[in-house]
Amino acid sequence: MRLIRFVRWTPRRFGLRSCSLASALAVALVGQPIQVHAAPSADVEEIERLYREGQEYYEAAQFVRAADAWTRLLNLIPESGEKKSIRESVIINILDAHIQAYKLVPDSTGEKNILHLLAAKTTLEAYYKDFKAVHGDMGIEAAVQEKAALLDAELEQAKKEGNGPIDDDPPPPQPPQQSNGSAIGLIAGGSVLSVLGLGAISLIAIGRIQTENAEDDYEEARAREAQAPTDEAEMDARNDQDEATARGNQGVALLIAGSIISPVLLAGGIAMLVLGVKAQKASSGRQAGPIGRLRLSPAFTSRQFVGFTLSGRF
Repeated sequence: MRLIRFVRWTPRRFGLRSCSLASALAVALVGQPIQVHAAPSADVEEIERLYREGQEYYEAAQFVRAADAWTRLLNLIPESGEKKSIRESVIINILDAHIQAYKLVPDSTGEKNILHLLAAKTTLEAYYKDFKAVHGDMGIEAAVQEKAALLDAELEQAKKEGNGPIDDDPPPPQPPQQSNGSAIGLIAGGSVLSVLGLGAISLIAIGRIQTENAEDDYEEARAREAQAPTDEAEMDARNDQDEATARGNQGVALLIAGSIISPVLLAGGIAMLVLGVKAQKASSGRQAGPIGRLRLSPAFTSRQFVGFTLSGRF
């Protein structure tokens, strides 16, 4: 384990596993006066506190807590040129604490717990990622590589001994499948919306026919008004003009409503149909394909056109 010598205090040597370390943090805090004055003193105090906390836990053989304290310390120090050596020292301490925890802290059954090594591996991978983002292809310090190699060796041995979960890449969770009821609901709702959308298209045709007929009736009534032999006939012609105008306005309203409503309903209905068919195919284990046998037919009542019907087999 590495000792970090701080500016305001000197850590004790401890007997579990100590080795020398250059006072990298002192260089960062004293050798870079501009950064020191710019950084809040609370951050420096927190860095010192976390290191001391991890050291005390390590000396007391509480390796899990030591690793946790030093991991929080690592997260507090951003990767940069002047902090590079400090972070290298901290990651070495973290890996060492996890390895010691694996070797000396058994689980509830009295066996070694590989989760300590997996936690170390996760922290190391995050460290590598941050290092590469700042330093690119610059080489990692040999001491870090040696500790990482020791960690890999312990992991391999743990897998052979069967100490806990050994799959590095567990199978990804399967996405929940949509129930067949949801698929049927989507198809039913999409069918209803599509039929309504097609019905709205018929409003356009009805409105256009009604408008044209109203225009013809208006012109005919206007001609009758001009040739009316009596006041009563002239009044009837004017009433017919007013009625034709009202029917024409109604036809224009149907035209506008159909033009606005039909594309909205059709788009929503088709989207629901597609989703419903895909969900139904997925729930039955078949590959989703195109909607089959979709049929559009005009609808009549007593030989009068009233709209469209949509039918299909899914």
